This record gives sequence, structure tokens and C-alpha cells, in this order.
Amino acid sequence: MTNVVEAGTPGAVEVTVWDLEMGTDPKLVAEPRDDLALLRATEPAPELARFFYAEVGRDFNWYGRMDWTRGEWAAEASRDTNHLWSCWRNGTPVGYFVLDEHTQERAGNTELKYFGLLPRFHGQGIGKWLLTTCIATAWALPSTERLWLHTCSLDGPHAKANYLARGFVECGQATEYQLLIGPA
Repeated sequence: MTNVVEAGTPGAVEVTVWDLEMGTDPKLVAEPRDDLALLRATEPAPELARFFYAEVGRDFNWYGRMDWTRGEWAAEASRDTNHLWSCWRNGTPVGYFVLDEHTQERAGNTELKYFGLLPRFHGQGIGKWLLTTCIATAWALPSTERLWLHTCSLDGPHAKANYLARGFVECGQATEYQLLIGPA
């Protein structure tokens, strides 16, 4: 279910996509947060991955994987290079990130594939903490020589600024057209 379409498609909106990267470890350290717990899914967790993808991405037009089968989610979650981390507060899911070590096709390039908070946790400073923790986690992977991500103009209003404030730099920009499926 792709929502990327040709320019001029009725209902399509123009979306700016930015490629961001960091080529060296900025040695970030997150301030301690006793109220938050970060857990790595050490077993494949396709249900958890789908839950976070759907709920975090709901307001930002993340629909590219919503038609995936359970088998497709399981295959993605089972890859050794795929690392899902979830953030919790008082037993409640808050947000997540997925790091993907591209060890074969782009050795040394770790992608911050997904990152975000559930909507009710926006505006509480958790995103800054989680992104700082995510970056430190990515650079702790032995294969990481470069950390990169894609973000776009449909993302949260502070997303790109949060990435840039933590040391990412813009390395590419493109325009695409999308049909808005959700409330973005």
C-alpha cells in the first residue's frame, strides 16, 4: 500500500524528504530519567513492531507497511540486523526506535529506520531523551561507521530540528507526492 504517486495525481500533496546523516559518534549522553525504561526486543516481535508503526505513524501518514502480512512483519523482525527498542513509563508504551545495520549492501551504515512517540507523549521532552539514547545505542553497535535516516515534511513539527540539534546534518533532499491517507 504505497501512498507515493506521480505529480499531478488528484489529491496528492507535495512532500519534502530529507536525508540526514552523522559520520562520527557525537558522544551524546542522555540525562537520567528514572520515569522511563528502555527495552530491546531480543526475540523477534512482529506484533510489537506493527503496533508501534501503526500508532506512532498514524498522524504522519506512515501507511507503506500497513498492508503487510504477519509473515512479512515476522520476516522483518527476525533479521539479525534489525534492532527494535521500546520506551516505557509505568508499564505503558511511550515510543520506539528501530535501528537497521546494513551490513551487506552498505557495510558500516546503520539506518535509524523508525523513531517516534505515541501521540499522548508528545511535548513532554521524551523525544529529546529517546533520540539521544537512540543515537548512543546506534554508535555502540560495532558495525556503525555512519548513522543515517530519512524524514519528511509530514513528520512531527519538531522532528527535523530534534535530529539536527543532536548532530545529524542534511545530506540530501528530494520532492515526492503522496496521497494523504490519515490525518497528516
